[in-house]
Amino acid sequence: MKNKQIYYNIIVLRDDTSLKTFRIKRWVVKFLPILLVFILLYCGISTFFLFKLNKENKKNYALLEEKENELKEIKFELSRLNNVKQLLEKYDETYIKDLVSGIAQNKNKPGLDLEELFGKKNLNLVKISNVQCIRDNKYFLMRFDLNNLEANKESRGRVFITVITRDGKSYDLNLTNEDLKFTISRFKAVQIRFKVPEYIGMNNVFAFKLTVKNNQGKVVFRETYPLDNILL
Repeated sequence: MKNKQIYYNIIVLRDDTSLKTFRIKRWVVKFLPILLVFILLYCGISTFFLFKLNKENKKNYALLEEKENELKEIKFELSRLNNVKQLLEKYDETYIKDLVSGIAQNKNKPGLDLEELFGKKNLNLVKISNVQCIRDNKYFLMRFDLNNLEANKESRGRVFITVITRDGKSYDLNLTNEDLKFTISRFKAVQIRFKVPEYIGMNNVFAFKLTVKNNQGKVVFRETYPLDNILL
């Protein structure tokens, strides 16, 4: 005698609808726990691979940021070399010799420090780039980008501007413009309009030195920009 198929009846009763009955074979009911196990395994394996993929993405992102910082340093060095090239192209050999000779003659004079005048410093914490300057009557309009090179860390401090004249003297401009103060996570575009004191003379300006100090007063960046290289 053949075995009869065993069915389970499911009755669905709702107030707003008529009675509904569903018949399910016995093997379907037995298969449900197996299906549930497969679903749980799928969810677990998917979660594992998603976690692993997320970890790999974070690693790749950190590597990308490192490469971006290296690229920024290369661009910075190229910009520095380009400044030197433009300086040599704009001034003839006689002028350069006279300038160097004049600075050398003043080397032993009190208060003249060549390293302080033209020395460069970069601790890879904050960097200034894209320096541009416009001469407007008796004023200078200076623009530059301030970049925070520390990943996942906010940078605070202030930018100081020093005038270097053609005779090798330097004058700190005690500017009170609030835009020179900064609190940045990534980037800040700075624009400032200022006047050179009359005792210096606008025609006597040879370069501007930009110095960045952190909140503790430590110099983290310093670079000198000849006026002819940044003047628009």
